[in-house]
Amino acid sequence: MRKRQHESGQAMVEFTLILPLFILLLFGVVDFGCYFTHSLSVTSAAREGARAGVIYAYDADFSTKVKTKVTDSAPDLDPAYLVTTVTKTGASGKEDVVVSLDYTAKSLTPVGMVLWGPEYHVKSSCTMKIG
Repeated sequence: MRKRQHESGQAMVEFTLILPLFILLLFGVVDFGCYFTHSLSVTSAAREGARAGVIYAYDADFSTKVKTKVTDSAPDLDPAYLVTTVTKTGASGKEDVVVSLDYTAKSLTPVGMVLWGPEYHVKSSCTMKIG
């Protein structure tokens, strides 16, 4: 089928109209994927830290061992931006280990910077009983 003379630039105009929406969608998917990955890593690291807290609950360097386990279990997270809080709660014999993490991540694309700023926080907490 032959194109008519006045339709020669139609594809270029349609492409120009759709391209910004496609890029917006692509950047949104990339930023959401990074957020989701960070969220899974922080949640998993908190869980592993709580498990280590139960194992090392009565050691002298309990908090240090838990923090080391947290950073080892999440190699894709930058330790400089990861804040780990380890506490024991409850009465003797019925204690819990609480591991709370707060990770500051940076947005990768301009869409993420517009939606939630240049950086965002991913938080997670895990509680496990000792004994």
